[in-house]
Amino acid sequence: PPAGDPGGGGAEYGEGFSQFTPSGELRLDVDSLNERLEVKGALRLRHNQLAPDESLGLIFDWDGILGDTREAQRRAWKRVADERGLWWPEVERPAMYEMRPERAIMDLLQWTRDFLEAQRIAYDVAVLFRDESMRLAEEQGLARGAQKWLGAVRRLNIPCAFVTSLDRGAVVPVLEKHGLEDAFQACISAEDGMDTLAHQLLSAAVKLGRPPKRCVAFTGDPQMVTAAHNCTMKAVGIVGRASPYDLSNADLATGDLGDLSIINMRSLFSQEGSQFMDFQLELDELPQTSVETQVR
Repeated sequence: PPAGDPGGGGAEYGEGFSQFTPSGELRLDVDSLNERLEVKGALRLRHNQLAPDESLGLIFDWDGILGDTREAQRRAWKRVADERGLWWPEVERPAMYEMRPERAIMDLLQWTRDFLEAQRIAYDVAVLFRDESMRLAEEQGLARGAQKWLGAVRRLNIPCAFVTSLDRGAVVPVLEKHGLEDAFQACISAEDGMDTLAHQLLSAAVKLGRPPKRCVAFTGDPQMVTAAHNCTMKAVGIVGRASPYDLSNADLATGDLGDLSIINMRSLFSQEGSQFMDFQLELDELPQTSVETQVR
């Protein structure tokens, strides 16, 4: 994947995790995770009747509340070109940010034909991307209203996770500086080795103990919106670092997180079928003869 980027939205509906065991490949797709992470027993009663908001899981990414991944990538690549005296295109080519850095270096930018040299340049890009991400976080600060919204969901006992392609050593100090070290119950970072944005989101859902279909992703990245929908999650677009048009596929868009309320979160799921009363699900489970009898 590109330096500092887990490689795009990741995929169509049905993405999940694969593990090889002596008996063969074990695959957990989105449907399996939704089923396995469904709460049971007393906690299910609490989520269904006493405190339904606690059944949600909120997932925030780097572009959603802190930085701008694309701008950090742009600055990192430009710095490498300047420091090494390499040619830099006058017209930006966004495709270079969506492919492996070695391929961008050899095929798109044509800086070298030596793969080992391309790897060394790619490493420099990754190091500078980390530096530029931290610098942008300092320059831009938190997304508008982030403190207020995170405080509100914390009082409602709604668990939150933070996902990023950066390493924990870079992320934790930034969160602490903004007083967010206790705002997230889970953190997905470079150490977790997630290959795609969808994997980041699914891993966050697992760590929060919430089915993906009960999670909401907060992001300023259009690709993350797509990844969230592929994981059966809802997506809230943070307008500012991305335009409203770029985030038009999000279920909800806002320029100020402080304007959100728990009512907005409930409305995202208001059209969802009940697990007890979903008519289509009940029909699918009935024998064919019973369905035909009812139709007559």
